[in-house]
Amino acid sequence: FFFAGMGAPTVSWMVFLTIWACVLPFCSARIRVQLQPRAKAAKQDVDTFIHTRYAVFHKIYTQEKNGLKEGEEPASKRLRWLPFGRRKMANRRQKKTDQPPQNVQFVSPALTINGTGDGLSVPVPLSNFVDMQYFGKMSIGTPPQTFTVIFDTGSSNTWVPSVKCSSCRGHQRYDASKSSTYVPRGEFLELKYGKGSATGVLTEDTIILGGVIKNAIFGEMHNVADMDGSEYDGLVGLAFETIALGGVRPLWLSMHDQGLINQSVFSMWLSHRRDLQRGDSSGGMLTFGEPDPDLYEDAIFYVPLLMENYWMFYVDTFTLGSYTKEGVVAISDTGTSLLVAGQEMFESIVWVLGCKLTKNKICYWPRCNTRKLPDMVLVLGGKDFILTPEDYVLRAVADRGATCYLGMQAAEIGNLDIILGDVWIRKFYTVYDAGRQRMGHAISCRVPPCQHPKPAPEFNHVSFVFGFGSGGATGVVVGCLVAILLVRQVRQPREYPEPVDTAETPSPDSPSPDVAVASPSAPHPSGTGETSSLLA
Repeated sequence: FFFAGMGAPTVSWMVFLTIWACVLPFCSARIRVQLQPRAKAAKQDVDTFIHTRYAVFHKIYTQEKNGLKEGEEPASKRLRWLPFGRRKMANRRQKKTDQPPQNVQFVSPALTINGTGDGLSVPVPLSNFVDMQYFGKMSIGTPPQTFTVIFDTGSSNTWVPSVKCSSCRGHQRYDASKSSTYVPRGEFLELKYGKGSATGVLTEDTIILGGVIKNAIFGEMHNVADMDGSEYDGLVGLAFETIALGGVRPLWLSMHDQGLINQSVFSMWLSHRRDLQRGDSSGGMLTFGEPDPDLYEDAIFYVPLLMENYWMFYVDTFTLGSYTKEGVVAISDTGTSLLVAGQEMFESIVWVLGCKLTKNKICYWPRCNTRKLPDMVLVLGGKDFILTPEDYVLRAVADRGATCYLGMQAAEIGNLDIILGDVWIRKFYTVYDAGRQRMGHAISCRVPPCQHPKPAPEFNHVSFVFGFGSGGATGVVVGCLVAILLVRQVRQPREYPEPVDTAETPSPDSPSPDVAVASPSAPHPSGTGETSSLLA
């Protein structure tokens, strides 16, 4: 306001203040963006330090109590120290809780730390077996006995074969006598699946699945049908407690109860072998807790659950070529390799696709002539989810050439219309959210991590005066002052004196030094001044 009355220098000051109001907030925003990754990296470094220190101290205590095994390295050599500043930060944060992080996994002899340390997510890597089965690792007992298991959202019980199981030879079997945390329960348990069955007793022990789950109840099976030739040892049920036999609490809910994850949600990403490089073992990822944004594209689209037993939801419309079915009831089942439809729906799909049927009612194309097949479109909550022929047709190569099979089979599935198995989950990253009673889907990332596009900064038309929208209070205040100066300069132009007539009338031949010349910033005779043309 001091410079507003100084005439000509006002324009220079207005330009200077305007540039300052625009550039300063932008620079401060850039500085914050550049420093944020460094601060995040420092926090993660401190988290890792705290977890590692707790894990190593636990190992040192175990070695002092039980003694060193032959060839075992003393755990004291595994201590890792941070710079002094971050070590002080770790000590302060450790004193606040005074408790070791619950998702640190103590496994001998290798030291394994899973999860992020803040209870947001616990990842469990999976292996891909020819796109038909996906396995993960789970440990039971103290010391831990490791098993290869299938994670099945179509059931709720967890079981592994017992050492007493005579039909389970060739598989890892649970020996209760070798576990110091084993608690016998003795209740009889019989499980029946679409293919196969298992019988045994309920047992209580410690389970390690991304973290230590205490007092977990599972099935110790004495007889398991169709185990010969299978790649897995047991099964982890991921459905709801309402369909669990024996009133057993599912493991994923026990993880939430014991604080390993902060919300009752998990998600599944499955790979396709065509996308894996030779020797790549990244077959999939089961994430307990917050979904992993590196495994899906765009945003997750949610639909409500119909009821809390299976992961059941409503499909508005199912369309395949000329065939359309409305009001489809579906469930998501990670334990089913293919899509499964009712008999009537399956026959209609076979007629549309024009494929041949085997004796076991498997739809196939002898020469893989599948280029003209239509897309399979499922509408969820008004949004189209599309499976292309590349997604729902399976290709098998033999000595006589390639044969293509439909990734769908028929079965008696009761009141359901379709079961969305691994064929669906490979295409769409699936989120199972029990806390909000909903199912989420997003396009899976074929080769993680996905690169999410960052939104372009929005440029406001008023940013010339007020700066960028995210510039902060300083830019807004200074911009407002500049705007006030501009408005004042326009509406209140400076008064200039009228030209003074001289006493003598100058002759035409003589110079006229006393005749006043109008200032460029004086009001124009037409009523508009040069200042208004400056704004224009």
